[in-house]
Amino acid sequence: MELGKNPGLGLRELHQKGITGKGVGIAIIDQSLLVDHVEYKEQLKMYEEIHCYDERASMHGPAVASIAVGKTVGVAPEADLYYIAEAHGIYTIYVGSKDFMGLGRNPLIDADDITSYGKGEYWKKGEYYNNALLIPMDSRCTASPTGTNDYVYYREGGMSWTVPYLAGLYALACQVNPDIILDVFFFETLNTSDTVIVDETTGENC
Repeated sequence: MELGKNPGLGLRELHQKGITGKGVGIAIIDQSLLVDHVEYKEQLKMYEEIHCYDERASMHGPAVASIAVGKTVGVAPEADLYYIAEAHGIYTIYVGSKDFMGLGRNPLIDADDITSYGKGEYWKKGEYYNNALLIPMDSRCTASPTGTNDYVYYREGGMSWTVPYLAGLYALACQVNPDIILDVFFFETLNTSDTVIVDETTGENC
């Protein structure tokens, strides 16, 4: 469980240097949120529900919020969170969206160790053409909707887990350079990324 709380890839080292997303806002539109969870209640600056008819929080909302800004599991633990819960359905058009995929991870190896990463569980048997940014996705511990101090471990994540991770990374970059635009951010993430070599038959790191 504790290994799954680490956002990995050296991010906690950045946090110790004060690069935490402080002063940067992240907006999320998703399902209902457990607003008082210890992971993000202090970062939550606005919460609004639209067409939400279930009184209970969803599993999705606390997970994505904590991956983005969770104080112990998040990528940008001091970023401000603005959250709209909308269960009716919102259609989003992506203009110039970037290519990225989710990484799998051996749950028994430190998340800071790049050799723990490989293909994501859901696409392990698929091909990778070396044209997308790979984002940690599997073997994550996040806030749970069952209680304000509860956590849940997901051995297999989904692309929904990569988006808040990437948003958190962008928040860290914006803290350091408020003028950075998304195109430059993606260029630099690809330009400075490491290479993961995997066994195509197993999807695991070689």
